[in-house]
Amino acid sequence: MVLVFILTQVGYTQTKTSGRFGKKEAVAVVARVMGKVEIVRTGTVNAAPARGGDFLYEGDMIKTGRSGRGIILYVHGAETKLNGDTEMIIGEPAPQDKKVKLKKGQIWTRSLGAIGGVRAKVTVVTPVAIVGVRGTIFDTTVDGDTGDTGVYVYEGAVTVGNEFGTVEVNAGQKTNIGSGEAPNKP
Repeated sequence: MVLVFILTQVGYTQTKTSGRFGKKEAVAVVARVMGKVEIVRTGTVNAAPARGGDFLYEGDMIKTGRSGRGIILYVHGAETKLNGDTEMIIGEPAPQDKKVKLKKGQIWTRSLGAIGGVRAKVTVVTPVAIVGVRGTIFDTTVDGDTGDTGVYVYEGAVTVGNEFGTVEVNAGQKTNIGSGEAPNKP
């Protein structure tokens, strides 16, 4: 809980920057880097090595190498762990919900607790599905070639859907979604 409080304070006091793209507010911080982890900043094409303590802004992409791993802490109180060969884009800031776009690879996500009585959420957008979270711990995997998505829930529940249908996935269950298909029933 202390960590969430510190991140909240950092989020509201020290994460605004000015640059050629105007004022931006950080939405997350890189907490840990193991192996090759890079950041591609919004409006750029070049990747730079990520370091613990780097702030992340809307539109930034995090890329891990084959054996790279990273941990991201969001200022609204959630955490994402990235496995190797993963690409994820940080979405727009919102008070209690963070959207990320998982292009490929595998992430593990959890809410660290409630801030102001509201539990933090992370919505994961993949090429073939949207994973809506309600205070939980879950794993999302995306095949970089096909966009096929798998979701496994460790704790809590998530709603997984696309234009072809929606399913609720509870703790201990998983679903898979292929391109042009509704999510499989858990």
